[in-house]
Amino acid sequence: MTKILRQSLGLNGSCRSISVSYMRRRFSKKIVGIFWQNGTAVYFSSHFTEMQHLPIKYIFDHLWTIQLLTWTTLAIEFSLAFLIWFKPIRYYVIALGVFMHLIIDWSMLIPQFEWLMIVSYILFIEPDDLDRLTSWFSQHFFQLVKKIHFG
Repeated sequence: MTKILRQSLGLNGSCRSISVSYMRRRFSKKIVGIFWQNGTAVYFSSHFTEMQHLPIKYIFDHLWTIQLLTWTTLAIEFSLAFLIWFKPIRYYVIALGVFMHLIIDWSMLIPQFEWLMIVSYILFIEPDDLDRLTSWFSQHFFQLVKKIHFG
């Protein structure tokens, strides 16, 4: 019982740490920043040429798409800080976080950070759901590999 309690407290602490990182480092600074308030923060980060990975000209060159992306980022990060703790919507919030980090990884050259954040969401997945996910993935992945490799 003590071992299970210690594991649970460690896991819960890791989850809290991830949530606090969204609250403190991201969300709080963005609310007070003028570029986040007027919706242009994504424009500046996407036009920093040293950090461009795969530039997407149309999306990052129009004010309405820049504002939409900036405010959507704020909403997703708010969800990752607070709404991820509500089990009925947790997996939707995780999916939004994965989507956001994949877009950032696609457009900006920030090695390993986005993937680290995506992998950290595993801590929020219930053990039974994680077992079902891994068994489904392994079953379908190996079938796909057999089809590709053996024809």
